[in-house]
Amino acid sequence: MTRSPIRRRFSLSGMSLTELIVSLAIGGMLMAAVAVAVESGARSLACNRQYALDVHTAARVLHNITSAIRCAEYIKLEGAAPHGSGRKAKSLTVQPPPLDGTLPPRIAYRWDPSNMVLIRHENADDDSPGAQTGQIALRDIEFYTQEETDEGGGSIIRAVTITVTAGQDSERPVTLTATARPRQKL
Repeated sequence: MTRSPIRRRFSLSGMSLTELIVSLAIGGMLMAAVAVAVESGARSLACNRQYALDVHTAARVLHNITSAIRCAEYIKLEGAAPHGSGRKAKSLTVQPPPLDGTLPPRIAYRWDPSNMVLIRHENADDDSPGAQTGQIALRDIEFYTQEETDEGGGSIIRAVTITVTAGQDSERPVTLTATARPRQKL
């Protein structure tokens, strides 16, 4: 008795059960490796996005404050403690120069350590903080002055160094520092 050609074709083509199990195991390992790589990339992307946001926040705060200091006619540090040849503080008030004969409102930057926010006030004076015009979440901020004594014994602020640390909830906080010199009166 001879086998039919149809049966011979089916019996010769195909995989054994062992070959099938081995190929499924290899495919499963490859799919698991790809899933781990994709998940790791997504986690890294989220972490880098937060870091870039923290850098941007710190840079924006530094830019705003240094711009205000550079054109200020009046600078006052609140709660300042001696630090080297100057003082160290957590709050700063600046008075922009007059525009067209009118005096713009004073701007105060005050650190609120309990809420970890920097609050910006306008129309600030010695008795009142003025109207709150913005706040931004930070980890920390410090103002350092470089001062000299004038002939009358008063103190002249030559420069203010601002250190901003952003990334309240981040594992990698960002610290940026800038120094601004107030305009000199002629």
